[in-house]
Amino acid sequence: MNGILARKNVERLRTEEMEFLGMSRKKKTPEEERNDPVKKMEETRKERKLVQENNWKRYQDAKVEMKEEIEYNQGTDIMEDMLQQRRDWINEQKAMNGNKVPDDIKPFYDRFNTETPTSPEEEAAKAAEEAEEGGKKKKKGDKKAKKAKGKKSKKDDGDDKP
Repeated sequence: MNGILARKNVERLRTEEMEFLGMSRKKKTPEEERNDPVKKMEETRKERKLVQENNWKRYQDAKVEMKEEIEYNQGTDIMEDMLQQRRDWINEQKAMNGNKVPDDIKPFYDRFNTETPTSPEEEAAKAAEEAEEGGKKKKKGDKKAKKAKGKKSKKDDGDDKP
């Protein structure tokens, strides 16, 4: 029993001396622990994350609600407009092909999927960028070729013995 108390006493003295020398920190008082800025920061972060999560849920719910409302109020109008567009396209195709109904509706959907032509400035910028990238790659290739040539010449300088 005496050994345990002695070890505890030595440990206490060691910690006091380490604190005195500035080699370890003092234990925080209860008031310092209550006013710890790191704990306050963590609590604030948790509160903010909770608010953020609640806002995200409200956003998702509002998005679903808005979608349902639009579908309920304007769904039939949108569907009628889309059907009318398809019918008009089919009538145009019939007029162009001599009253023959198109076999597939896919061209109707693909008609708006065309790429916009690039302006001359955009083409010049793209060509310059490709040339710059090509120049960098070429320089790397040149370095490799020079190294390979240097290695070959060193081998050739040696004896001609097989």
